[in-house]
Amino acid sequence: MQTLLKRVIPFALIVIGALAVGLLYYYEIRGYASIRVIRLSSYFFYEWIFLLALVPLIAPVFSFIRRRETSDYLEPRPRKILRKSFGMLWIFDGVLQMQLPFLTLFVQYNLIPLLGSEPLVTFLTGHAIDLWNLNPPIIDVLASLVQVYLGAFFLMYERGTVFRFTQLSALSWSLIIWAFGEGFGGILSPGATLLTGAPGSALFYAIASFILILYEDVQSTSRVVAVTKISMISTFIGFAISQAIPSNGFWKSLPVSFFPSPFAILNNLTFITLFINQHAAIWNGFYVLVMLSIGLMWLLRPRIASYLTMIWGFFTWYVYQGLGIFGMTSSTDPNTGLPLILISLMFLLALQHDPGETKQS
Repeated sequence: MQTLLKRVIPFALIVIGALAVGLLYYYEIRGYASIRVIRLSSYFFYEWIFLLALVPLIAPVFSFIRRRETSDYLEPRPRKILRKSFGMLWIFDGVLQMQLPFLTLFVQYNLIPLLGSEPLVTFLTGHAIDLWNLNPPIIDVLASLVQVYLGAFFLMYERGTVFRFTQLSALSWSLIIWAFGEGFGGILSPGATLLTGAPGSALFYAIASFILILYEDVQSTSRVVAVTKISMISTFIGFAISQAIPSNGFWKSLPVSFFPSPFAILNNLTFITLFINQHAAIWNGFYVLVMLSIGLMWLLRPRIASYLTMIWGFFTWYVYQGLGIFGMTSSTDPNTGLPLILISLMFLLALQHDPGETKQS
């Protein structure tokens, strides 16, 4: 009887939730599909459609609990840390996207500034704005649900068909966000800098999923090490060169941080970056030297480079990115600083499982 209830109750809740969400979406889309201006549904409706659509998660949660009792799979520690940390980030990002101000601020602060930068970016961003403005509540709910479900499946599945499908979906969704929502992280624009978030956090989410797909067991560690090194070398060397090109303007002016954070606890960053900006040439030379050094260290001494990357990641995440989501109302991800730290931490732990790489570093 108990086993029957465990199977029937989740199934019944899923059916009820799916029917309710299906009807809500049907009537909402039917009423908005022909309107290309921003119109907000009732906030009550907006929040509850999100909660109802989470009901189908009950089934995989029950399955996960049962599998935990019988699973004999020993997942490598670096892989588990990367999988669970990015799983929590996906859920956190999805929940943050359900903030009510995000309905109007996303287009204003995240998409419109991308217009006019490069023809391809303008083309893709224009289509993203048109799609969003068809029905902001529905599009926002859908985007939030995709991220929450991805995060939940990150946490619950460590191998198998569902795991691979989750990682491929996360990889694809990350690249969609990177192209349409982040304008390729600014890499097509001359003023892109690793300080403020280029090449875009979504790209690092995609790299994390690609690493998880490759990282099947301890024997595959060498492939993970190689992919991580290539990614980091390309990032640091590429942006060191970009930062050093005089026409990009960093020798005359560096970014100034301003984050309207709770209790004004990030206000000190404005004074710090203003001071740095007064001596832009000196500090930019220092930044270029640091990024070049880290990039070369990833090639020659990857273990040391991973420590330096974590230090750099925290510095940029705090000083120039305001801890990502913490300082910005319309932001739904932690920016690039935190993903850099997590991938570097995974790399450090992975070296312990790769004797050849450990000797080299």
